Amino acid sequence: MQTFFRDTTSAECVTLGPSTGNQRIERWWSTLRSQCIQFWMDHFVQLKEDGDFIDTFIDKGLIQFCFQHFIQEELDELVSAWNCNRIRTHVLPAVNLQ
Repeated sequence: MQTFFRDTTSAECVTLGPSTGNQRIERWWSTLRSQCIQFWMDHFVQLKEDGDFIDTFIDKGLIQFCFQHFIQEELDELVSAWNCNRIRTHVLPAVNLQ
């Protein structure tokens, strides 16, 4: 797919190796899902399975009206807790320029 978008047949369009630069954001998404969002996802799936949600415009609007405040409160609490975490500082070794 990358080859198609770059209009080249070179294999250099993909970098292989460990993904160390996105560990923080991946941890955030994992925490968000496990501590907050998964409950609501399961709840809405159950509503649909029980026939209480038909996926129409009005159903979506009612769901937003009824649950948006509760979901936003949980998101705000999670963000506040996440932002209170200390970020470890990294001490770089001194470089001798002589």
